[in-house]
Amino acid sequence: MHWMEGLTDEWLMIFDNCTLRDRRAFLPGGNTGSILYTSRLTSLVHDFPSHCTLEVTPLSLTDAVNLFLKVSALEGISESSSDWERIQNIVRELGCLPLDICNSGAAIRGSHIPLEVFLRQLLRAKVCMLLVHACVAQSNMFQSA
Repeated sequence: MHWMEGLTDEWLMIFDNCTLRDRRAFLPGGNTGSILYTSRLTSLVHDFPSHCTLEVTPLSLTDAVNLFLKVSALEGISESSSDWERIQNIVRELGCLPLDICNSGAAIRGSHIPLEVFLRQLLRAKVCMLLVHACVAQSNMFQSA
């Protein structure tokens, strides 16, 4: 990091998916650059002035579907097809969140998995996560008793 401190040109450092609570060790001195943090941790917003933060909110259903179509390379699907409804269900299950939509669309594009199968797996994974959460909560309840 010390070499950056001597730079006179503008620079940009990106901490993508940042989970670091103490980031000072990774920050160069000086004032010629900018730092961008992306994170799913909503608690990091408290570390910065409000004018320095931007929350990415869920997309509208229309925008979510359009993003999914582009990322998955399925842009030719007709709104009257059964796959259109599956895509709407997929993006709804993903909470219309851009990052999740991009990851899912890329997975579908890369694996050529049918939408019907992807949706079924997504729903199954969601149920499994809820069951695991319920089991952990129940286990914690018995351990504290």
